Parts: sequence; C-alpha cells; structure tokens
Amino acid sequence: FPGRAIHVGEREGWSWHELERIDAARGGATRAERDGFRLFAAFVGHWDNKAQNQRLTCLPGGERPDGSCTTPFALIHDFGATFGPRRANLDGWTSQPVWDDSASCAVSMRDMPYGGGTFADRRISEEGRVFLADLLGRLRPDQVRGLFVGARFGESTDGGAVDAWVRAFQDRVRQIVDHGPCPES
Repeated sequence: FPGRAIHVGEREGWSWHELERIDAARGGATRAERDGFRLFAAFVGHWDNKAQNQRLTCLPGGERPDGSCTTPFALIHDFGATFGPRRANLDGWTSQPVWDDSASCAVSMRDMPYGGGTFADRRISEEGRVFLADLLGRLRPDQVRGLFVGARFGESTDGGAVDAWVRAFQDRVRQIVDHGPCPES
C-alpha cells in the first residue's frame, strides 16, 4: 500500500475505538464512511483486530516537512484471521449473521475469539449501511469469485470450495443491501 506508516511512539496501528476521534470537519472520514468501515469489519468477521492488524498511513503527497501528515488513511492490513471465528471457516462465517440485532442495525463481535478484541458493539447509521451497500453492490459475481480464487480459498481453507464462499459472500451482501432503513440513533 503506498504511503508511509504512521507510528505514535513505539505503537503500531490503531484500535477501533479510535475511529471516534476522526473529525470529518477537518477532512477526515464522515460518520457514514466510519460506520460503513465498521460494518465491513463485521461483514468479513475481522475479529483479530488488535492494533497491529490495522495501519495508519500517510498517503503520498501528504507529508509535511515537520513529519506531520495532511492525508492520514486508516486501513486493515492483516485479514489473516477473518471469514469466521477460526480463520477462513465457511461454516463459522455463514453461521454468524452480519447484524447482531437487525432491527437496531447493531453489529458486534463479542461472540468471536477475544470477545471481539478492540471492536466495540455499535449501531450502524443508515448512511453507513447505504455507503457499504453501494460499494458491495458494485461487485460482479466474477469479481467476487476472483477474490476467493486469488486468495486460494479453494486450496487452503476449512470447509468449502470457492463457489460456496462466493455464495456465502453474496448472501452476506444481501443482508446489508436488502436490509430496511436503519433507525436514527
């Protein structure tokens, strides 16, 4: 990923509770973008979300002479233990719904290993749901299949050929896209 990793002292990465400190008025992500990001983490089951598995990067062109950054960008860079509670486990992934409480648009990972790690229970805004639904809805089935083939899911995962993973992915997309409006919080 292009850019320079941002470290605070000896600390690498960021924790999910820190997303609250992002200020859209200062050019940071909007609530819709942050909620869409959280919903995506729940979608893939990113339970091993310790700070080291996320990275804060200064995008190219954003470095100031004093070392500060005008274009910080938060991302997940280690998906090694996602897609189910025990690393790429099709049965585990499909048995965990995207929504912890569909009516209130709540997401949670507390039933995952480490009690969900740094990911606190959260209600997703309608704007966040729509933001992610739009992005996921753009993926064609052949693109989704390519993601799983490229990651060698048919060779190295527990419980499922690529086509089964694609079906599970599309079902999880439907849980977001076809969901009614999220209530205002």
